[in-house]
Amino acid sequence: MDSNIENNTNTNKKSIIENERNDPAYVELTAYVAAKKEKWRNTTRHILGRLAIALQSTDIPTEFLISKEYYIYPSADVIFSYLNSDKVVFAALMSSTMNEVIETKDLEVKSQVTLAAAPDFNEKYIRLDLMGINKVWIMVAEMQNDYRLALTDHRSPYYHAVAMASQIVEGMQYDKLKTVCVTFIMPTKKLKDSSGIRHLEWADVATKEFIENSDRRYFLYLPNILQNEKIKAENPMLYMFARFYSILDQKQADAFLQDYKDDCIARRLIHMHNVLYEEKTNVQEMNTIPYYDRRILEHRALRAENEAVIAKNEAAIAKNEAEKAKSKLAEKDEALAEKDEALAEKDAQIAKLLMQLKKSKLN
Repeated sequence: MDSNIENNTNTNKKSIIENERNDPAYVELTAYVAAKKEKWRNTTRHILGRLAIALQSTDIPTEFLISKEYYIYPSADVIFSYLNSDKVVFAALMSSTMNEVIETKDLEVKSQVTLAAAPDFNEKYIRLDLMGINKVWIMVAEMQNDYRLALTDHRSPYYHAVAMASQIVEGMQYDKLKTVCVTFIMPTKKLKDSSGIRHLEWADVATKEFIENSDRRYFLYLPNILQNEKIKAENPMLYMFARFYSILDQKQADAFLQDYKDDCIARRLIHMHNVLYEEKTNVQEMNTIPYYDRRILEHRALRAENEAVIAKNEAAIAKNEAEKAKSKLAEKDEALAEKDEALAEKDAQIAKLLMQLKKSKLN
């Protein structure tokens, strides 16, 4: 019985989806998204080519260009993905975060932009800003501008699961799986009484002993790191990244350029960032393009849901306003009734006084 119900439900869902896909509006929207996606891919390849040329420069940059108007500053998700798609930058970021030596020799970095530009584009990774893979590690890095603790704490294990599921297990050789490290970078969130680094690993609850080679999670709170003199002294590379990804205006960019003009990783970041500034219109447009064709239906359903919520809220507001107006009229009527009653009472008192006056005259 339950099996029949489930089969009927699945059939109904397929029928609904099929009807949606045959909808002319859906067909038109799908074609539009496909064209935009191909343009996005071509633009990405173009910008990656320009970045490759910029990385060949060993000159000290004379300017560091920032455009808040076009959301072209380091902590923007797409910018972060572009900059760290470079193996040297990604390895430096992960080495300073994990306190491990991450070499570039056997490192492969996948990001939103490199995945989108690849001919064998695999959509399941597109949720991740960055994924670096070598012989030992799978490293995920995510720029988290919209910080919510509950969301982040649930999102990081999901990213662990995605990274683990990307590996192929031969037979029962689970011990051959790479160790996963997920890093979330919070450029604006400041924690009270924190060093700026939240480090999680598997441990035995009873003995409190860490499990060897267990997966890791790091949460980097940049405002805290920038106030931590110990990190500044002992981990200057991480401090440099914290400075870079906290830049929001030209004044901060100029100060960073002056302080780190002799740092090869910082120069590399600035050279690439300047290219992205020059491509600001393309980068801004890429921020608006849907990553998944299949999300069209989700977007339409969500839009319908939002419209229903808006209509419900508007109806509730209208009802509330009507009740307020009704209440005000009732209050006015009550006030008028009280005035009428007071006037009637006064009229009665006046009539009584007149009657008494008339009697006194007669007497």
